[in-house]
Amino acid sequence: MYKLDLCTPKRIALMKLKRGIAGTKLRPYLDKLSQNQSIEVRREAIIRSLILYLGEKEEELFEECLEDSRSDTMQHILKILVVYGAGVEDSVDCT
Repeated sequence: MYKLDLCTPKRIALMKLKRGIAGTKLRPYLDKLSQNQSIEVRREAIIRSLILYLGEKEEELFEECLEDSRSDTMQHILKILVVYGAGVEDSVDCT
């Protein structure tokens, strides 16, 4: 994750240059990055925005669940699992 943090400023600069539909979809993530200083929220925002930047579908790559309900995740072949516990900050929900 440290390397992701090092590359974040360059990725943000690249994404700000994106125009059209992709640029419009990226804007909420970029706004979230400028508003929030929590490293977890920033990492989630940059990963989600990178997926949009590459033209992939977010719902095919991410699965969100509560810490209690992780048992049903075994049915997925390859996804990024975002697990929320009690007292966790809001996720980056920019849909």
